[in-house]
Amino acid sequence: MDTEDIKTRVGREIRWHRLHQHLSLSKLADMAGTSYPHLWKVEMAQVNAGIDLLGRIADALNVPLRDLIDPLEACAPCTSIDYQFEEDPEHYVASQAEAPGLDPAKEDC
Repeated sequence: MDTEDIKTRVGREIRWHRLHQHLSLSKLADMAGTSYPHLWKVEMAQVNAGIDLLGRIADALNVPLRDLIDPLEACAPCTSIDYQFEEDPEHYVASQAEAPGLDPAKEDC
């Protein structure tokens, strides 16, 4: 997995958790001690986020840091926005409409 893939995955997970908790970008940025434009760039994979910022974002979202970095390992919402087919068919979601919340198969992780 290259750097761009990692940035994209991390940004998607931050966005998924933020939207799932009904938080605006501005609110999460305030909670994490960063600016709205910078958080937007992190979500859009336009900048690298340092581990300290990722930690603050994870704290603000009340999720373990690993859920943002490696959602499949952490059993986070592995069917988050824009994910396609993974090796395990249980991780397939054609669209966000099919999985607006957590993957029912993974809720007991």
